[in-house]
Amino acid sequence: MACRLTRRWRRERKKRRSKIFVNTLIVLCLLVCLCITANTICEYRRLDIPMDAGVLGVLMGMWGGELLLIVVRQVLGSDIGRAKEQNDDGEAVG
Repeated sequence: MACRLTRRWRRERKKRRSKIFVNTLIVLCLLVCLCITANTICEYRRLDIPMDAGVLGVLMGMWGGELLLIVVRQVLGSDIGRAKEQNDDGEAVG
């Protein structure tokens, strides 16, 4: 009985650690995007020139990629977590 509780506790601790790591990674990626965007906008303002469509497209693509990363994390993270829980309990998946 104690062995099962220890295994379950370790499994839950491992899940929490992986969630914390992934969430931290997403936050760091968002901070990098924010820094790049702010730096680009400040430089274009400082030089007093209009922002090219290519630069604007790259910035929007970067933010779109980050949003896609968050959406994929939410969708796949919940599905994979449920499948692993069912598989660990010995029930059939699917």
